[in-house]
Amino acid sequence: MSDIYVSPFGAGDHSGSSADNAAAFSTLNAAIQSAGPGGMVMLLADQGSYDTTVPVEISCGGQDGAPVTIKGVDSFGNAMECRSPARAHPSTRRG
Repeated sequence: MSDIYVSPFGAGDHSGSSADNAAAFSTLNAAIQSAGPGGMVMLLADQGSYDTTVPVEISCGGQDGAPVTIKGVDSFGNAMECRSPARAHPSTRRG
């Protein structure tokens, strides 16, 4: 079990061992596997956009009672909120 850092394009040696050595988002599945059961994958939310045009496939993870947690953090490890533009539900639109 370990903490693995991920950024949009990676940084440093791309090992995921720290924000300065973040793994690239394109290797998310490998990062989850490296974190192992009970580990954590931290998506560095202040390092740019995670733009993808293809589905993100995840084929590994934790185990019963020891999931791999994925969360958005800043470069110091502080949790960050996910924000998206407010959109009206189709049933509430008028006009």
